Amino acid sequence: YAAVEAITGKQTSVARMRQQFNLRRNWVVEQFKKIPQVAVVPPAGAFYCFMDIRKLLKGKETSALWCERLLKERGVVVVPGEAFFYPGYVRLSFAAAEEELKQGLSLIKQFMVNQ
Repeated sequence: YAAVEAITGKQTSVARMRQQFNLRRNWVVEQFKKIPQVAVVPPAGAFYCFMDIRKLLKGKETSALWCERLLKERGVVVVPGEAFFYPGYVRLSFAAAEEELKQGLSLIKQFMVNQ
C-alpha cells in the first residue's frame, strides 16, 4: 500500500524535498568554489557531490588517508573516492539537516585551509 501511495498519491512532498536538495547542492558547491585548491563536481540528480582534493593531498597520501585525518582532527565523515574508483576525490553527502550541513562544511573548510 505504501508503494502504491508513493507512486499514485500527491507528489507535493517530493517537490518540496527536491527543491530543498537543489538549494543544499547549490549552497555546497558555492562554499567550495571559495577554496581555490578544491574543485567540486556538482551532481545532476543525487544528494552528494564529489570534491577534487588532489591539490590538498600530501606526498603519497590517498583520499582515504585524507578522509581519515579529517575524521580524527575534525570529527567529520566523508567517503574516499577510492570506494567509487575515483582516487583523489571525496564524496560529500548533503542529505543532512541544514544546521548539521553548515557545521560540517565549516569544519571541512577549516581543515582544508589549515593543512
